[in-house]
Amino acid sequence: FVVIGNVPNNTKVFISTNSGLNFSNITGNISGAELYSVWALNADTIFAGDGGSPNGGGGNAKVYRTNNRGVNWSVVLQTGGSSGFIGCINFLKPQQNFGIIISDPPNGNDPYWIAKTTDKGNSWNITGAPYIPTYATQNSAFIVDSSFYGFGTQTPGRVYLTSNSGVNWVS
Repeated sequence: FVVIGNVPNNTKVFISTNSGLNFSNITGNISGAELYSVWALNADTIFAGDGGSPNGGGGNAKVYRTNNRGVNWSVVLQTGGSSGFIGCINFLKPQQNFGIIISDPPNGNDPYWIAKTTDKGNSWNITGAPYIPTYATQNSAFIVDSSFYGFGTQTPGRVYLTSNSGVNWVS
């Protein structure tokens, strides 16, 4: 299990390798970020996404990755813009080759920002999703396969999904 927690300027990342009986702090060199989403491919390779500016206010949100159980973290993706917020990181189980990362629009009137990988997060392709005048619901991404995936939104509550790898989206 990997869990994240935030208090202003004091993000923490913890891992348990014994079903939650004990946790170890693996925050490493992440500082200043307020993390809101996390996914562990295994005990060594973990992705975490931040909320952009302090207090999750959005803006050039970042995705961090560690390949050594949190000793070192590096930024692997950035949304750019003034409104990005990494709300969802999700990989297809059990192989975990295919994954998606979803951010609110990097700039207020942009489409949603989606990053896709087919190689366990070694490389990413940035794509767009529909323009939706609301925010993604945190940690709401789902994946059925590399063609069929989606995410939920807040007010009004909707589920947006694609069945053709993001070419078209329906609510």
